[in-house]
Amino acid sequence: TPTARRKKKRHAAGRRLHPSARVDAPVTGPCLVLADAHIAAPIGPYATIHAGAQVRAPVQDAVVWPGMRVDAPARETVILPD
Repeated sequence: TPTARRKKKRHAAGRRLHPSARVDAPVTGPCLVLADAHIAAPIGPYATIHAGAQVRAPVQDAVVWPGMRVDAPARETVILPD
């Protein structure tokens, strides 16, 4: 008999939020928020927030690299270290 696949736990509307992420603002999926990220502003669809990032302004259709801080709205971009 074939082995049954385990289904991953999914949040409503395709949101993937790591348990250690601090989320203090609305998050609209589909999106991904990784470990120890701090979300203090709205996150829109297709955002990926990497580990340890701090989001203090709205982000949508964007990728925020690990440890980065977003202080201005970001849309359709990648937030990289300098």
